[in-house]
Amino acid sequence: MSHRLSDEELREFEFILPRLTKVIATGSDIDKSLANISNECNSTKEKRFNEILRRYAQILQEAHDNLDTREDEYVAKLMEFGTHWASAKLAVLHVRGRLPPATTTLEDEIQFEISRRNCVRAVVLAEKRATIPQNEIWRLKELALRQYASDYRNLPGFNKLVQDWEIPRTEVERILRDIWEEQNNYATSEASLQYDIKTMQNITLKEWIENVLNSKW
Repeated sequence: MSHRLSDEELREFEFILPRLTKVIATGSDIDKSLANISNECNSTKEKRFNEILRRYAQILQEAHDNLDTREDEYVAKLMEFGTHWASAKLAVLHVRGRLPPATTTLEDEIQFEISRRNCVRAVVLAEKRATIPQNEIWRLKELALRQYASDYRNLPGFNKLVQDWEIPRTEVERILRDIWEEQNNYATSEASLQYDIKTMQNITLKEWIENVLNSKW
């Protein structure tokens, strides 16, 4: 049984992670809290996702209880499930009391997610508030798309966001070409190479963008 989150599961997991860390940090009843989360999330209907969620909570509890152990050891354990380094690091810092408690207003939560570069969750939160202008929501969506392209080079995840948000191809191409132009300011180096699952080669970001622009999707 795989204990690594899929892209779709990861997006939902990133959404509930702040709640999970708050449960550990405040000493709340874990079993009761996990049950409440399960009732609210689609993916928790699957046994495998529930097992990952519970194991994640156990690791965070260990990080909370064993302050002598290095944070990076727990971060590495959390990343084995597929979560990003920033999210794992933030979760460990939170349960160890090195971050302030989670904010309560939606606007503050949005800014908090932007500060830790979790743009997809920021979009989800923004769309819940009718008073947030559409141009601001679009700005957050563009940040998320740029993140999935430039930082993650995650084509399946990138395409899923485009489809879910019904982004016109012209806008997608504009975003990718903007990233392309920005890359022209930097010299190509080995550090910019990443493995591409589609071509099964190490390619630069500009090469990745060119492949996306030339593909049918």
